[in-house]
Amino acid sequence: SLERSDTWAEANFPKISSQRNLSKYTAFPPGYFGQPKKGHLIFDACFESGNLGRVDHITEFEYDLFIRPDTCNPRFRVWFNFTVENVKESQPHFRVNVCDVFIRKRYPKIHINLIVSSLLE
Repeated sequence: SLERSDTWAEANFPKISSQRNLSKYTAFPPGYFGQPKKGHLIFDACFESGNLGRVDHITEFEYDLFIRPDTCNPRFRVWFNFTVENVKESQPHFRVNVCDVFIRKRYPKIHINLIVSSLLE
């Protein structure tokens, strides 16, 4: 049932402690203290349609992302929009795991298309 699915989603997706978007958040490695270095990725969603609520640094090349709920339906997270800055040249590839995007069972063949734009400094 719909209620059971909603309850499952709420129980299995981590709560976002703040209802605000991340604003120029630097994802430091665990135990690192100091100024950001090139390669410490900076995530931002403080703009219209941005909805990134939390980032967890897993490795130098992997990050777990948690999306804020949709405004009109807080039980669902079905899209995401954020920016990433401060990538170093030797780090051309990194993995982001969008951990809490929720797509209903009635859309089993839905495809997610990523739009990536890169600006070289």
